[in-house]
Amino acid sequence: MENSKQEKITELAKKIKMFGKNVAIVRNESAGETASGFTLTKESQEKKVSGTVYGIGKDVEEAQVGDNVVFDKYDVTEIQVQGVNFLIVKEPSIHFKIEQ
Repeated sequence: MENSKQEKITELAKKIKMFGKNVAIVRNESAGETASGFTLTKESQEKKVSGTVYGIGKDVEEAQVGDNVVFDKYDVTEIQVQGVNFLIVKEPSIHFKIEQ
């Protein structure tokens, strides 16, 4: 992701105030590959999605802003803020994070 786009997303994410265990995520652009370069199997791609965390609620225990995570795609609420799609995911639906 280019720097100016990432900066725009970061600024927009500040406008989203998360509650409880909710996490705001932007889906990675490459469908089958995580931001760290890990490739998800075809089966995993159908059930799980990867993305970068841009916002967290006050009760989130493990996820942090900037984490690259894989989560269940069926447990999300999608919102759009000034043309950017954010996925709101409950922390228990995040399966793991991939460290750089």
